[in-house]
Amino acid sequence: MNQSLDDIIEYGSESNTLDFKGEQYPLGKHPKRNEILKDFLAFANHPSDSDKYIVLGVHEKNGVAHHFTEIDDLFDEAKYQELIESNIEPKINFEYKLFEYKGKKLAYFRIFGNTDRPYLIKKDVKNPADGKTDFRLGDGFIRTGASTKKIGRVDFDKIYEHKLKARDRKSDIQIIPYLGHLNDTILSGHGFMYMDLEIVNNSNKSLDIDIEMKILKTEDYILLHERDIKEELRRNTAFSFKYDLSLMQPSNFHVNFENKDSHIVISRNRIGNRPSALSIPQNSSEKEIFFQDLVLVESKVDIIRAQVIIRSDGFTDGALVQEVEYKIK
Repeated sequence: MNQSLDDIIEYGSESNTLDFKGEQYPLGKHPKRNEILKDFLAFANHPSDSDKYIVLGVHEKNGVAHHFTEIDDLFDEAKYQELIESNIEPKINFEYKLFEYKGKKLAYFRIFGNTDRPYLIKKDVKNPADGKTDFRLGDGFIRTGASTKKIGRVDFDKIYEHKLKARDRKSDIQIIPYLGHLNDTILSGHGFMYMDLEIVNNSNKSLDIDIEMKILKTEDYILLHERDIKEELRRNTAFSFKYDLSLMQPSNFHVNFENKDSHIVISRNRIGNRPSALSIPQNSSEKEIFFQDLVLVESKVDIIRAQVIIRSDGFTDGALVQEVEYKIK
């Protein structure tokens, strides 16, 4: 039993986050096939970021659930996906599932995570039954209470004002410093450790970032790029005799390493035409940001401090700058 859906039916009424439908949306050449486009646009364009539900198999009276028509099998979700994606931009996220309410088989659409408003019709949409135009390029709809209306100038102004005032997403990010054992077969036997970061995206939306880390140079520890260590070992004839150095991996083009006068700076590079160095999907994390390239050769201290700088279009008031600590012992 899904308690939240039970509560929606038991206590909810049609609103800007809920609609009841007596049956599934038709597909194929049905004259009402395109109604789902209007309803999805209306919910996605409402400024609330809460999940929106269209519950199917529920007949309403005065906006509340009244009686039910059971749904034995779902229509093909892929066909709904194709219909929606081919006619609406940007993409609307949704899921379509069966559930049971008091022994009755019902279904729901959950429309969620759609914050890239406005959502609009991207081409003229014809009625499959008579060929007339149901919607035109640029049409949009928005939910107001239990009603749906076409988006007007005031609605567009509010949408873009909301975009400009969107919350800064720094709080979505968690930075976790860690030490690890090198995977490189040549260096792993020397007891060296690498210093790296894990970046966690705790939000329901992916995040594109550029990232770098700065570490103050002191006599308390030695930090080198793994390439420089290999070059030093290459000059050791005994070492060269023991290992086939022609098998060494080339430098990692994803990472830039700068050994400056006072600091070591390591950063993640953008590759090709990508808009950022790294994209972290929703509710996931990325480890080995610097691909084990920053190697701790020796340390006389228990803690090494570093400064992490992350830049993103999702940060509305500038870069995220955070101090981190590596515990050596």
